[in-house]
Amino acid sequence: MKRIWADFENNAEAFWDRVKQDAARGDENAKLAEQIELCGQATTLTLSDEDADKLLAYAAALPGWNDGPEYAVCPLIVQNA
Repeated sequence: MKRIWADFENNAEAFWDRVKQDAARGDENAKLAEQIELCGQATTLTLSDEDADKLLAYAAALPGWNDGPEYAVCPLIVQNA
């Protein structure tokens, strides 16, 4: 199990804009985007390793994923639950 939440020290505007677009689009990534949107609303997700891996693979492919400062490289924080 993994816990995932937003790192608010990372200002990844391009990342969050794309997440919102994908959630609204209703395509195959919409569910993953909706889960990430919850993180952006100060929610912590607890997911199975398999579901977390899917979510993180999607997130890592988005613009702005690893463009943050050294202390907050990615817009999401992941820890083992």
